[in-house]
Amino acid sequence: MGVNVESEMQRTKSAHREELKRFDQRVVRAMDKEITLVQESLAQASVPLMTPTQDPGKIASQIRVLRLLEDMLQT
Repeated sequence: MGVNVESEMQRTKSAHREELKRFDQRVVRAMDKEITLVQESLAQASVPLMTPTQDPGKIASQIRVLRLLEDMLQT
């Protein structure tokens, strides 16, 4: 009835890693949905280049547009 502490620690660490992986995946999916909602709202407001996309290049362009608009509002 001995307890193998090392193997128990490994199982616990492995379970912890898997749970963190599942959590990260849920967070990424939620963030992707939120980004899409924002893109749709900005597209409806006729903000240039705003269309729902997951293309990193297009998202980078959208960020530049938003920064430009933000700078214009601050002056």
